[in-house]
Amino acid sequence: MDKVKLLFNRLFLKDGIYRNIASVSITLFIVKILGFLKEVYIGNIFGMSEDLDIFFILILIPAFFKNVFLGAFKAVVIPNYIFAQKKENLIFQNNIIFQTIILGSILTLGFFVCSTPINTYLVRNYSNDIASVVFENQNLLLFCIPFWTFSGLLSGLLEIRNKFIISAVYPIITSIVFISFLFFFEPSIVLLIQAFVIGSFFELILLLLFQPIKFNLRDIKLDDPDSLILYKQFIPKLLAGLIIGFNPIVDQVFSSELADGAISTLNYGNKLPAFAITILSVGVGNVILPYFARLKGASNGQVIKKINKLLICLFIVGSICTLSLIIFGKDLIILFFEKGNFTSQDSENVLLVLTMFSFKIPFYLLNITLVRFLIAFNLNLFSIISSSISVLVNVICNYMFIGEYGVAGIALSTSVVIISTFLVKYFYIIKILKHKIIS
Repeated sequence: MDKVKLLFNRLFLKDGIYRNIASVSITLFIVKILGFLKEVYIGNIFGMSEDLDIFFILILIPAFFKNVFLGAFKAVVIPNYIFAQKKENLIFQNNIIFQTIILGSILTLGFFVCSTPINTYLVRNYSNDIASVVFENQNLLLFCIPFWTFSGLLSGLLEIRNKFIISAVYPIITSIVFISFLFFFEPSIVLLIQAFVIGSFFELILLLLFQPIKFNLRDIKLDDPDSLILYKQFIPKLLAGLIIGFNPIVDQVFSSELADGAISTLNYGNKLPAFAITILSVGVGNVILPYFARLKGASNGQVIKKINKLLICLFIVGSICTLSLIIFGKDLIILFFEKGNFTSQDSENVLLVLTMFSFKIPFYLLNITLVRFLIAFNLNLFSIISSSISVLVNVICNYMFIGEYGVAGIALSTSVVIISTFLVKYFYIIKILKHKIIS
């Protein structure tokens, strides 16, 4: 008992990083509970139907833009903002606000151009009625892009200030809006899209309350040395994110071949694993990036030791989650989803997908830790290589597994991709730390 207490004190009381990870994870757990209830509510109303496939098709491209472009921008801003702060570079903040405006405008235009041809391909095996609803509503999501762009910047600035709780809690707004809309209005796919847009707007308002920004157009200097470093790191990070961002699209293309609710089955099979992953990976990712950025100057031996310690702890936590989902997955699916239009056959289909997705949990946590390390030490060029490997492995594994396991084969392919990319990153980082001074 004393040893357990000593370990707890070392991890959560004396070491700020573990304390921050724990506090963010607990906050995210509360946030995700509401988000999960939202998903349960939607599943009960629509079931695993082609109608619900419409919603997942519509949010695929916006989610791609958000995860790839905005994720890359936020990731490179945080460490470089910290470096600029150390040098008391006051111009850098004005620069990134102006860059955020430009990025949001470009992404909105890009989404407008790309949405029709991509959605045309995704709905090729669906009825004309389904395709018509998709095309009529796709441009509603244009409004989300500028909201997300500034929300990403503001949440990043909060994390730099160690305001991790606020940065973690703001997505609860969209869940509240979804549940409210479905409760007070007649449920429809169009209503889901409207809730998505309005929730994104109120998330931005909440962040502005806690992280107001000042912007002076006269104090912009785009060729500032710190900004030039950011540009150089943004491009490889963006390319890496762009490449790996194709994985969900590849999966959706394969599942759209099956049609008949396959996209919804794939998405709902990932709900419980994603619930665990989001709580842990966001808690880890948000805290670990500023932590790694501040490690510059430490010896490579110390850095290796800290990385290995983190990886061991995270692997144990992730493995417990995987075992729990494999053992209790069926009961949880029946408890949360098997109501209304969600049938017992839907539960069986979702269970196999859930099991296949569960294998990725511990390796996803390890992978996100190493991704943050590469970003913090401006080693983003290697991410292009690892991302390319992941897409290649995903395509090969989808072809191998989909015939044997159907939609569950796509989930198994995803787990194999996560494991392989973790191993590639780990051996690269250890090799470079042992043979090259990067601090």
